[in-house]
Amino acid sequence: MKKILIIDDSETFVKILSDYLPEDRYMVLSAENGKVGLQKIKEEKPDLIILDMLMPEMGGWDFLQEINKEDGESRTPILIASQTSEMDKVSKEIELSVQAGVKGYIVKADESLESILRKIDKTFEEEEKGE
Repeated sequence: MKKILIIDDSETFVKILSDYLPEDRYMVLSAENGKVGLQKIKEEKPDLIILDMLMPEMGGWDFLQEINKEDGESRTPILIASQTSEMDKVSKEIELSVQAGVKGYIVKADESLESILRKIDKTFEEEEKGE
């Protein structure tokens, strides 16, 4: 069973996604901000991180900078979850996110739960192939 850590301050998004993901394939953990997320990574060693960018205390970009320092060579794959589709226009942050292991983006307002599940499955398939 794969562990997914959702780092997001929206309890609604976390609950809806947690309830949708198949329990026989995925164990879902959550953290309300990047600071708590970093601690959960150390404790739980998730197989995938779904990361919101705008959160109190420690947002997504700060989290990516920290994970870059701490994670070293063992990159946990990350899917960015955001309300905006403008993410790919910000070159510095995109470069940082690629270095930190970001494998894709979820635009919360535009994507169905089925589409999000496909992205999660695809990310795990690519990781197993070493892509």
